[in-house]
Amino acid sequence: MVDVRIFSRKGQEKDERAKLIEAEYVAKLEKNLGDEIRILTDERLKRLEGILGAKEVLADLHDERTNKRLLVKGAISGSRDDRAISTKNLKRIRYADKDSKGQ
Repeated sequence: MVDVRIFSRKGQEKDERAKLIEAEYVAKLEKNLGDEIRILTDERLKRLEGILGAKEVLADLHDERTNKRLLVKGAISGSRDDRAISTKNLKRIRYADKDSKGQ
């Protein structure tokens, strides 16, 4: 398959073929972007699970902006529920087994 790109001068109308090729190219880029985001999110979760392990959450975690409850007290970290939590909010989780020395 040959990669075909149609360029038109500014102000010129694109024909149906050019619009179709452009739409296919945009769809391909969007699919690639979605795949990259999914891969990065999965890798982030794997690393977090390795770092955090399965620890019990000491207190409810609420989103700072929306005040929506993200985690409930007693939940186990490293679950799939953590996927929707931003990195900023993940830093705010308080764990039950955390070493209290130096606090």
